[in-house]
Formats: sequence, C-alpha cells, structure tokens
Amino acid sequence: MGGRGWLKEGLCGGDARRVLSSQEWTKVGAAGGAVGFAGSGVIEVSPNAKSFTVVIPASRRKSLIFNEVSWRVGYIGGQYYNDGGYFELYNNSDTTVYLDGVTIGFGFIWVEEGLITCAQGAYMRNDPGGIWSIEDEMFPGTGHDYPLRPGQIVTVAQDAIDHNAISPGMPDLTNADFEFSGPADVDNPTVPNMIDRSYESFNPHGLPHNASSHTVFLALPVSLDTLPRVIDPSPGARRWWRFPASSILDAFSEKWVGLRVNYTPCPEMVNRAFSRGWGYFIGDDGVGSVDFKYSPARKVFSRTSDGRSILQHTRSSPDDFVKGSVTPLRLQ
Repeated sequence: MGGRGWLKEGLCGGDARRVLSSQEWTKVGAAGGAVGFAGSGVIEVSPNAKSFTVVIPASRRKSLIFNEVSWRVGYIGGQYYNDGGYFELYNNSDTTVYLDGVTIGFGFIWVEEGLITCAQGAYMRNDPGGIWSIEDEMFPGTGHDYPLRPGQIVTVAQDAIDHNAISPGMPDLTNADFEFSGPADVDNPTVPNMIDRSYESFNPHGLPHNASSHTVFLALPVSLDTLPRVIDPSPGARRWWRFPASSILDAFSEKWVGLRVNYTPCPEMVNRAFSRGWGYFIGDDGVGSVDFKYSPARKVFSRTSDGRSILQHTRSSPDDFVKGSVTPLRLQ
C-alpha cells in the first residue's frame, strides 16, 4: 500500500493507493474493471486526533471518461468572459470507442435558487435511477464516424477559436476536435459542431457556465423520446429528462463557493451512485479573477507496459482530480 500525508494550516491529510499486480488483476479486476484502490481524507489537527481512516474505493478502468474540465468564466478587467471553456475526454480502455451519439450534459440544480427549493428538487437531484438534465449536447455521427483509440483524448470547446486574442491568458482552442453549438454561436467551419438537444438554450454559445459549480456527465447514446421527463414546479415550467443510470459513463462534480454566496446549497449535487463527492478547485486569489488559468484534471493511476496512462476513476471528484494549469489538446 502506497500513500503520503501532509500538514497545513491546522489540517492533516493523507492519501493511499494500491495498484493491483497483473496476477491480481487477472483474478479480481478483469470482471469489474478494477485496477487498484485509491482514496484520501482530511481532519482538523487537535491533541485528541491521533489517527484517522482513509477510505480507498476501487479505481476502475471504465471507457470514455473526463480527463480535464476547464469550464470556468474568465474575469478580466472587471468583465466576465464566458466562452473560453472546454471539456477533454479520454479513452481509458483497451479498445476503440465511438463518440457518435454520446451526450455531454449538466445535472440538476444544486442550490435553493428561489425558483425551486432543495426539498422540491430532492427527488430529481438525488435520484439513483439516473441524472436529470435540462442542458445537453450530443456528438454527431451515425455510429462509427468518430472513433477514439485507447489512450487518445478529444477536446470539446465552447467556441473553437483563439480566446487569448480576446482575453489574454485564455486558451487557444482553434484546433479543438469539436465545439458546442448555440442559437447565436461563433462557428469554426473546420471543427464539427455538437448537436444541441437542450429544451432551452440558456447560452447563445452552447452549454452554459453555471458559476463554475455543476455536475457534468457523459452518457451513452439515447433517444430523448424514450426518457422519463418532468416539468419542474418553478414558474418557468422547465422540462427535464432523466438519463438512466445504465447510460451514464462518467460524472464530475465541482462547487465554487465564492460565487452564489446568497444561495443556499442543497445537501448533494447528484446521487452518490454517480459521484460520491464534489471537488473544490478554485484559483489562487479565492475570488475567481485568475481562476480561468486552472482546471481540474484527472490523476494518472498507473501506466500500461507500453507507457499508456490509466487514469484514476473511483467516482469521487475530489480524489480523482487535481488542480493544474489548463492544457487543452493534451494530457496534463
């Protein structure tokens, strides 16, 4: 069992990792995809706190997962810039996967926002049967048009342009693999567009920025016509679809408490079956003015014999991801 500990500002933390050997993987991992175990924990240091327990759930290979989530607004010269974000996906398996029809979407509301209370939305927010979404976009293709080989990444930009030319410090996404689409979009004709299937397009450039606090998920191809739907009790009567648990490939949860300070957070962002916890990956100044320079990136758990990265996947965003500099189009 490998691990490490740290002490900082009255807090004690530690993490542990155990990689399965090839013989162990053959016996245990092949059936469930487990490649080892990983976890971390933090406690407040006190004279009475002499030890603590670190839960180390299994890290599984899965297939198509998030590698980097750079979905933050820029804050430059007192103005917000919303369109320089991107998602990066990674094929963590040993076989080719196809992006055709895969959905990227946002989960249900995580704050008591006035339109709907935490209690009213609990059955949708904490539903073990699936993830409810009002905002989602789908990869184009008819089944085998967009292959992704093992160890390859794909970058999906809000807008596939050089954002540094507009707001210094933002990434150049001209060479992104895909870009989101919206009703008043900036379009790069050389980059394929995602297909917006949202009931309402809240952002003219595609998926909206939810104050950097969200659950974002990947789902296998599904027809919206086959999904359960609900109209929530808000005055806007917004329509939500439930993507079934069997379709969910991955989920990432993040909160930024520096924003929405006047909102009451709900007890959870999404059911633990999909994401057991939310991460907190803010910038260095604590108010977000430099936050766009950083992004949560998934940790490398181990490597194959030929050097290919196997990324960590324990369904825990704070354990599986670490804050780093934005690195579009490549692994951190």
